Amino acid sequence: MNASVPDMKALRRRLYGRKQAVLAMASGGCARYAFSRDVCCCMDRNGFPLLAYESENPHHHLIMTNSGMTLRFDPEENPASDSRDDVLILTGMLVLVDPGDHDAIDRYTRFFGGEIENHTRGRRRLYRFDAKRADLEVLSGERTLLPLAALIRRNPFPEKQELSLVRHTNITHRDVIAKISAAALEPAEHPAKVIGLDREGFDISVSGRIVRVHFAGEIESAEHARRLFEQMRDGLEAIS
Repeated sequence: MNASVPDMKALRRRLYGRKQAVLAMASGGCARYAFSRDVCCCMDRNGFPLLAYESENPHHHLIMTNSGMTLRFDPEENPASDSRDDVLILTGMLVLVDPGDHDAIDRYTRFFGGEIENHTRGRRRLYRFDAKRADLEVLSGERTLLPLAALIRRNPFPEKQELSLVRHTNITHRDVIAKISAAALEPAEHPAKVIGLDREGFDISVSGRIVRVHFAGEIESAEHARRLFEQMRDGLEAIS
């Protein structure tokens, strides 16, 4: 990766591949409630991170949604194309997911499980991280402003189409999914299954762990996705 020209493909892979990030208050926030916390996150239909925050104190949730926040993503573990010791930082606001947004809530619980309580007395609430800025920070503290539109990419599949592709893949290509998960992880007690699909790749759940599989190129249609999974029957050249 060239320092002056960040590799946006590698950074998108980090954003989509890392399912853990560090949530913190941006500088200038309320010092009394300053904190940082590891959170699990996945992308919503529009490409913005979804994350759950749990607290019994409703004032904590109020403060969180009225303060500038950052979400920090470390490099992926052992990636061939993303090996620099730098941090991808999104800056923005937390927005409570509407209780009627079943797509976002279902997507998050499909990835991480647990109960979501998006009401005034809820302890574990689901938020959308409304990113307004993206930076790449190196060890010296120097930051490079990144084009946000090149990172935040809309999922080309509507909810029903994605779920249909996920079901189709888990039924028709379960042997392929099992081979991919076995190559990435130690033998698992439960069978592997695909839980999400987007233009960049797909996610496999194996006994509570998530494996991200990146496509070699972007996909834009369900037909393209099906063709790639068919190719995987004969080899893994469609992924990287």
